[in-house]
Amino acid sequence: MSGARVAAFSKYFAVGGLCAVLVCARHSAFLIADDSLQFQRVCANVARYATEATALEEYLESKGLSIAKIQSSTNLPWPATVK
Repeated sequence: MSGARVAAFSKYFAVGGLCAVLVCARHSAFLIADDSLQFQRVCANVARYATEATALEEYLESKGLSIAKIQSSTNLPWPATVK
């Protein structure tokens, strides 16, 4: 190949490689943003659950019930693990 062809091939190869890198970076950013959104939803659900559990504990304590007594009096089986 002549020098001009090598230079043209190198230029277009570099442009194609740059486009591939940009597409991969954009796709990775989308995946990270999507995972971040899902993580924020999970954190919000955990916070909501903690608030509800605290409210339930306060309600039971106001009625004179002890969470420790309730837990010790019940013998709940562990849920089956999914394989």
